[in-house]
Amino acid sequence: MTNQVRKGYGSVILASLAYGIMPVVSKVLLLSGMNSESVVFYRFFLTCLFSALILAVSGRFKAVTLLQAVTLALFGVLGFGLTMQFLTISYQYIPIGLATVLHFAYPLFVTVIMLAVYGEKPGPARLWGCAAALAGICLMVDLKGNFSLRGVVYALLSAVTYSAFVVSNKKASFGSLSPLLCLFTFSLAASLFFGSGCALTGTLQVPGSLSQWGCLLAVSLLCTVFAFCTLMTGVRILGAARASVINMLEPATGVILGVILFKETLSLKIMLGCACILVSTLITVLARDSRKDGGKKK
Repeated sequence: MTNQVRKGYGSVILASLAYGIMPVVSKVLLLSGMNSESVVFYRFFLTCLFSALILAVSGRFKAVTLLQAVTLALFGVLGFGLTMQFLTISYQYIPIGLATVLHFAYPLFVTVIMLAVYGEKPGPARLWGCAAALAGICLMVDLKGNFSLRGVVYALLSAVTYSAFVVSNKKASFGSLSPLLCLFTFSLAASLFFGSGCALTGTLQVPGSLSQWGCLLAVSLLCTVFAFCTLMTGVRILGAARASVINMLEPATGVILGVILFKETLSLKIMLGCACILVSTLITVLARDSRKDGGKKK
């Protein structure tokens, strides 16, 4: 294994761990009394500032066309923003590990969208992946005890909006722009949208303690900017398919930290559901990787 490949694996692992910490920090903010709208606003506002600073220092700011600006704004609000909003709300009702794993059911919805909108028929492996995801969701939806169906619905909505974001991203007009510039524009649009919403409804909360500011800095700088940049580094070295497999450390991190820090309990049925969804994601990614390898051999 070359040093470059090691760097790729290390980058994706660090990104996955950073993304996996995000639900924990978000839940700490919610437990401290901050509402989900404010958490989402500050995450995107601070991410916008940090990414702008990096772009300015590196001299990588680039003018965008009107079409690119409009598309990026829509993606930032409807894809990036709503996904985070739904996921953050779900943390109030169900364990963070469960919410994160349900969010990782998004390959199922990507398959459904590609079939319904573009007529792309899934192969056998993709169908098996969809079946595993459906089985996992069914196991989780039939919840008893302290788990809330509302939390499950919000987590699944985050998967739906993210899947639409993934599909639309392939058809977008900003494919030539750098990922960091896209992150800046996404965050700018999302922070303006959610900030305006909070201002109009009077729900914007100003952090009242250093611990809240520290958590907000962590969720933006560590769990968004750092995670995003390291993941992109890993993807460039390893390729998207291989990086996606390693990125499954993210939901595993959320489950483990939820159990350790918040004493969250997961029944055998819920753990089986989690396993089904993770297997679904793995099958989908490996099937895509096999198609690419097959294409190269030909």
